[in-house]
Amino acid sequence: MEHSMMRKVGAVVAGLVVAGVVIGLVETGAHGALSGDGVFAAVCVAQGLGAAVGGGLAAKLGGSGGLGWVVAALLLVLSLMNVFSFAHPGWFVPALLVTLGAGGRLGIAWATRRRA
Repeated sequence: MEHSMMRKVGAVVAGLVVAGVVIGLVETGAHGALSGDGVFAAVCVAQGLGAAVGGGLAAKLGGSGGLGWVVAALLLVLSLMNVFSFAHPGWFVPALLVTLGAGGRLGIAWATRRRA
């Protein structure tokens, strides 16, 4: 039983680390290439990609789609902390919710698909 819990915790941690790397790479490129609302749009894309890759990895490693949702939810909490730290456009939070949800769903679908 304990081994199973450690596997799940490890899967979530691995998903968060990989999501962070993906998000960091995309945002770094965006900040160098874009300005204004383009940066905020790129951040939404980065969050969605991070949720897809990190959530998918957690679901695959932990054997449960629910673990992918844990990663996406934690990314949402961290993103909202950022939102309240400085001004963002009004469209940003709804767009963030959509991209995190869609990314998480896509990653989990990939990780839990059955092969014929």
